[in-house]
Amino acid sequence: MFQLEMGINADTGASGQGGLAFGRQAYAGLSSNELGTLTLGRQYTPQFVTVDTYDAFGTGTGSVAASGVVSAIARANNAVVYASPTLGGFTFNGMASLGESSTAGQKSFGNLYSASVNYAAGPFSAAVATMMQKRSATTGEDAKYALVSSAYDFGTLKLYGLYQIVRNQGTVEANDRREAMFGVNVPVSAQGTVAAALGGSRISGVDGGSASQFSLGYLHNLSKRTRVYAIASRINNSSAATYTTDSATGAGPVNTVGGQDVKALMLGVRHAF
Repeated sequence: MFQLEMGINADTGASGQGGLAFGRQAYAGLSSNELGTLTLGRQYTPQFVTVDTYDAFGTGTGSVAASGVVSAIARANNAVVYASPTLGGFTFNGMASLGESSTAGQKSFGNLYSASVNYAAGPFSAAVATMMQKRSATTGEDAKYALVSSAYDFGTLKLYGLYQIVRNQGTVEANDRREAMFGVNVPVSAQGTVAAALGGSRISGVDGGSASQFSLGYLHNLSKRTRVYAIASRINNSSAATYTTDSATGAGPVNTVGGQDVKALMLGVRHAF
């Protein structure tokens, strides 16, 4: 198996992910129903996959994680990922991403390790995930992530919840955070779904370092591969926070002033090739 993904900003045509040719996923691997899947290359981290799975907006437009209010490291280079087969409702994912420092004694600089365990049985599912990002230089500290999440599908609606603790985010010492995200998907017809999400974060020991976001949207399937959507979001930034409604489809309103709230209405069409 293999996959090569190129990110292109739809509004400008420029390459996404910092201009990388294959800036999304680029990997090859082997898969077995009995033994699981082993892949090598640039890949999603298990921590990000867990956030994406328990996000009512799937880390896309309107997502509390896409804006950065809830933290996630999406992809890692030089990554070896193992995904287990399902055993009694449980699945395991583990990743080791190796840095490229050539300096003696610094081989672990920039390494990233992540793992997750997910359980699904009928309408209920839950997951735990952890990640450690090694510092990339002699200064700074290793960043550590730990999260728990769950979801329940009642048929008439599906509820999501996630809580995460982050230490030294970005390998910056004492940049510690507590984050939470809740969401709901409500099917209103065979083609349409109403989605809503509320999330927030707080940086420990930083006055004005908190932020919250609320998103409400309607997603309508025109066919199996084509969807249109309308999503409204509001981010409330405290005096030291500058979050905006960034997502994979494009950057949100420019926000460089701490304490400035952001409101956005986002309309789009998504086609799956």
